Amino acid sequence: MAIAEGVTEANRAIVRSFYEGGGRHDLAGFASQLSDRFEVFVPDYLPWGGRSDKTRYITWVIPQVARSLDFGRLKFDSLTAEQNHVVAFIEIGVKGTDDSILISEHWDLFDSKAVKLRVAYYEPGILLKKLGLPAL
Repeated sequence: MAIAEGVTEANRAIVRSFYEGGGRHDLAGFASQLSDRFEVFVPDYLPWGGRSDKTRYITWVIPQVARSLDFGRLKFDSLTAEQNHVVAFIEIGVKGTDDSILISEHWDLFDSKAVKLRVAYYEPGILLKKLGLPAL
């Protein structure tokens, strides 16, 4: 049981470090925590949406997310972990507004590296409006 708890807490800390990096304007610094086979799935209605591999995530997705979301105004509603799966339910500011949105991010880790991330946006209308995109 202690081994599973240790893995769970280590993985929770790895995922938390991603958001802390965002608060320091260093999301790209998280790259060393990504497996070479990392993949992310983001809703297609966003400019950075769809499936991305590690390289595309670092060079395409992260810069757009950093321009759109204010990690300085991030609050965890919950950060839940069970062995190799971590779920971050966050409230995060939309840059250039006083508004924030809710995002649920589901991380899978293996050998202390993130291998998969699935992202769900709740009520994304504020973000879509800021990006100049039509509401869903």
